[in-house]
Amino acid sequence: MNTTQIKCFISLGKTNNFSQTAKELFLTQPSVSKNIHNLEKELGVKLVTNKSRKVFLTAAGRYFYEKICNIDQQVDQIIKNTKNYQTYGERTVIIGYSGIPFEQKFLPIFIKIINKKGNWHIKLNRISLAKNNANTDLENRKIDFMLYQSDFFNDSLYEFVPFFKAGFSVITSKEDPLSKNKRITIPELKNRNIYLWNGKTPLQSVIDLKNFLIEKLKISDNKIHIINQASLAKIIVSSKTGTAIVPSFVYDYNNEDVNYQLLDYDQVITYGVGYLAKTKNQSYFSEIISALSLASAEIINKWK
Repeated sequence: MNTTQIKCFISLGKTNNFSQTAKELFLTQPSVSKNIHNLEKELGVKLVTNKSRKVFLTAAGRYFYEKICNIDQQVDQIIKNTKNYQTYGERTVIIGYSGIPFEQKFLPIFIKIINKKGNWHIKLNRISLAKNNANTDLENRKIDFMLYQSDFFNDSLYEFVPFFKAGFSVITSKEDPLSKNKRITIPELKNRNIYLWNGKTPLQSVIDLKNFLIEKLKISDNKIHIINQASLAKIIVSSKTGTAIVPSFVYDYNNEDVNYQLLDYDQVITYGVGYLAKTKNQSYFSEIISALSLASAEIINKWK
């Protein structure tokens, strides 16, 4: 029994036609017939029968077909995993992340999922969004993927796969009267010191929000302070220095010192993974994206 015989039989079980099987496997029809005959001879049972020029599986053929298809799929997966073992044993896939609470929960799940798929060498590289031109780490191939929001990847060099959509959240102290509100409206922020989080590589969504606040609150540009670290937002609020606004995916539901409340603002932010467009051609691309998406879906509801 050999793989050609098995492939001929599986294909014949699907097509019920020797000519179609020959075409599908790039063989001649006599070659297909010979392989099926030799397989039947080796097994000692009749697998197929011809009636009115049509091919049908016998009872033994149907049993063998069901079992051998499962085995064939397992063999294909083993071959694929073996090839991946060679590929990923030689190259490390590097994923950049910023360290926000969502990623702290999400990335261990991703590692668990990807390790089930074969032999992988994954390196997680924390990227500081407080440094200039953080996106050059992708261009310079210091990382292969970057977890962040979509407007970080506006350049045509990049492509993006979304995980979930969110808005902005207002961080307030426990004593703040606004802390009792589920949502905070723009007018309720009037006469407050507002600290707006944005990375050193400016995000258009944050720029748009800043301009909207200036217009609606009728304040000058210098009344809204830009901070480059999400952790600094919590410190500012805890010290009662001001009120901070951050993307909702920065929300830390384990932090008991401050409150996170949705800002009543229509703009939507999309969080996901960005990469250089040419990365799609890499053999590891589909497996990495699939595992990242599955991991995100497991805990997504806490950050929506």
